[in-house]
Amino acid sequence: MKNLKAKILEFKEKEFKVSEIAGDFSLYQTERNEAKRELIAALQLDLEELAESIEGADAYLTADGPTLTFDHNAVQDQLYSIDQEAICSGKISISFNAIFRNLSYDAELEGLQYAQEEEAKEKKRLEKEKNKREKTKRDAENRAEKARLKEQLKEKLLKGE
Repeated sequence: MKNLKAKILEFKEKEFKVSEIAGDFSLYQTERNEAKRELIAALQLDLEELAESIEGADAYLTADGPTLTFDHNAVQDQLYSIDQEAICSGKISISFNAIFRNLSYDAELEGLQYAQEEEAKEKKRLEKEKNKREKTKRDAENRAEKARLKEQLKEKLLKGE
């Protein structure tokens, strides 16, 4: 990521102009667009270098942004087993995009909020998993109790005959 790092360091020294729109501050649109193009170009160079170091990987600049693709044998095998005439390549593609946020965007706060939301989701998932295990255990106990009662009833009926 040397090209991306160099571009960020360059941006740190650049004198961007600030504009205010509807009470919110951001970088001037033209400067922001130019910076994004430069950032994307730097990222593309880094992805091309990365792709060269990985067998079966390629980097492309697409309308979706810099895109890294790489072969994945298990995916290719699954595709082939599903449809031998599939037009899918079996390559995994990852596209990257850059968004320049307004200057009021608080990445630290957003990061904390995201972490809390993910933690809450994980707690909910674990609780659901725990409830499912408990239900499975109760169901098994109920089935065992029914089987025991059925066996007792069967024994009583056999003794009564």
